[in-house]
Amino acid sequence: MAWKAEVLDLYSEPYSARGGIDARASKRAIGKPRLAPWELFIREMLQNSWDARLTAHGPIDFFVDAFWLEPSQMTVLRNQLFKDRPKQGMQLDGILAE
Repeated sequence: MAWKAEVLDLYSEPYSARGGIDARASKRAIGKPRLAPWELFIREMLQNSWDARLTAHGPIDFFVDAFWLEPSQMTVLRNQLFKDRPKQGMQLDGILAE
């Protein structure tokens, strides 16, 4: 099965007059947890799902569907989707490395 990426443009949202938060501020807000990055990611997703629940006493439905990308999919991500990523501040290089 061929996997083709659509053309995407990088859009860096400007800070609004009402404020905003960037990745550095997010990292400071989270602190230095002892969790691995994926554990932290799942914890934050669960917390956000709980905070956004429809009723005050729950419940929530939460699913994780994860998979490893095929080499051809990684090539598309590296050479098409994330081709114009900033070289500074992004940690995608290690993830997208061949």
